[in-house]
Amino acid sequence: MLLQNCKDSLYGGIHELVAFEKCSAFKERVNPLYGHAMNRNDRVAELLERLPTIYPGAHCELEFTSPLELLVATILSAQCTDKRVNMTTPAVFTRCRSARDYAEISQEEMEEMVRSTGFYRNKAKNIRAMGAA
Repeated sequence: MLLQNCKDSLYGGIHELVAFEKCSAFKERVNPLYGHAMNRNDRVAELLERLPTIYPGAHCELEFTSPLELLVATILSAQCTDKRVNMTTPAVFTRCRSARDYAEISQEEMEEMVRSTGFYRNKAKNIRAMGAA
């Protein structure tokens, strides 16, 4: 395997991907389709192809029903467990159904809803700014 040829490779999960991406042997590898060294897009395509093998059955622990909800849940997940985020988001998602709702909610009300996730002032500010963008 190519990784075994890289002296700076680490073992396991994302460390393997990072080492794979940084490995000079990988970067210099000739793409059989194009006959030249792999560029960044080629490397990304190969890394994405390998992800399911490295992380079989991977899924997102955050509960959401739309891309907007996923974005909000992701903001809330900073320095917080997914379990805590999943306990917090139902009230947030019920109160705010659109980006406009996030922009128009008061800072104090948003802070109170997300207080249990920690760093609630910044999270509330960033969620409201995201809705206004």
